[in-house]
Amino acid sequence: MWYDTASPASARLIYNDLSIIVQIKPIKTIRLRILADAQIYLSAPLQIDPAYILTFIQRHESWIRKKQAGVRARKASQLSLVYQNGESHCFLGKAYRLVLLKKPQGKQTCLSTTNVFIEQDQLFVCCVRSTSPDGIAKKLDFFYRQQLTGIVAKLINKWMPIIGVRVKEFAIRRKKGSWGTCYIQKRKIILNLELVHKTIPLIEYVVVHEMLHLLERYHNAHFYQLMQQFLPHWQSLKARLNEMSSVCE
Repeated sequence: MWYDTASPASARLIYNDLSIIVQIKPIKTIRLRILADAQIYLSAPLQIDPAYILTFIQRHESWIRKKQAGVRARKASQLSLVYQNGESHCFLGKAYRLVLLKKPQGKQTCLSTTNVFIEQDQLFVCCVRSTSPDGIAKKLDFFYRQQLTGIVAKLINKWMPIIGVRVKEFAIRRKKGSWGTCYIQKRKIILNLELVHKTIPLIEYVVVHEMLHLLERYHNAHFYQLMQQFLPHWQSLKARLNEMSSVCE
């Protein structure tokens, strides 16, 4: 069943209990995305047969439901964080126990340049002045951005000579609906900050994926041939990245 929206090139499709926003665009292949709010977006080429869209959704229904479940689980996990001592936080695929460090304890000290640091299985946050959840969240956010920036820079430098492309710029942002984006003309890559919760191999998969768009814009047979050439186990990495129901592996 279709419900028209404000745009003539956009409509809402209800399939069983799935609500799907269908957008008709000048593209070559169908694209399916699940955003951070679990909303389903499907982009389709101009002049496409509506019957094919329905068939495509039927074939991918299982994947859609798994993806939505993972998105909702991750969101619930993030919303449940209260930033208190002993709480479990994920960094690079490993769970760490949060320790709010108000005063030096033994060998643990809070330097002016160190707000967050890790030792063994503990994630220390220096909060001498304030222990407000918002303040702690901001310190962790800054720490995560620094760490992910360093990791991504190393991965890009590793893969540029291997793939034979040049990335001029990259940035870390909070994104909805995708792990990364490649701006081909600018030779710029944007990566989702949430990747900092994943293991290095999964981060590397996303980096390589986006870099390969500098050789092939579309997700077509040529693109997947490139993925197979440079990262033969990419399919298992993609499955782990997209089908995990929790933040940590």
